[in-house]
Amino acid sequence: MNTTEPLLDLRDLRVDVAEHHVLRSVSLEVRPGELLVLMGANGSGKSTLGLALAGHPRYRVVGGQARFAGHDLLAMDVQQRARSGLVLSFQPPPD
Repeated sequence: MNTTEPLLDLRDLRVDVAEHHVLRSVSLEVRPGELLVLMGANGSGKSTLGLALAGHPRYRVVGGQARFAGHDLLAMDVQQRARSGLVLSFQPPPD
């Protein structure tokens, strides 16, 4: 990966869960050093996107492209994704 290409590059990503179209045409770029925060209402697809990118078997990418650190993310297995630094972490709400 060179410094001009995005660390995470999603193009028209589409995700199905249990035969339902859940995400449609998600595109974004995150360059090295940038911070991405996903905010939205419950059910808007934040966790679905993270779980699909992390490789959870229930979340099936049915279209589009995903590249991480210059590699085809969708061709990587779950362990390769985790070793590359792509993980999903949930933050509990404050007390």
